Amino acid sequence: MSASRTFLALLPAALLAVACVGTGPRPGEPGDVEPAPEPVAAGAGAAPHERDAAPPEPLTPHQVAEATPRPELILDAGNSSPYRHAGVDYQVLKTA
Repeated sequence: MSASRTFLALLPAALLAVACVGTGPRPGEPGDVEPAPEPVAAGAGAAPHERDAAPPEPLTPHQVAEATPRPELILDAGNSSPYRHAGVDYQVLKTA
């Protein structure tokens, strides 16, 4: 390969390397960007300082409150009847 072809082959890599060497803003200078805040849980009652995570220690069945059944209203938006899933038709029950 001739010297000019070698030069032309290496030129893009050299230009890319030079472009990546920028110093960027220094702390406290204009253009310095603050880090983004930590994401928070988007649930009911989530405060900005709370994080959604597993408990620090695994729970035992005795630590979990007993579930209490309660009636739920049939919503127009979520309980359409009849509906089809995976090719099968289903009907929402009036009562369970």
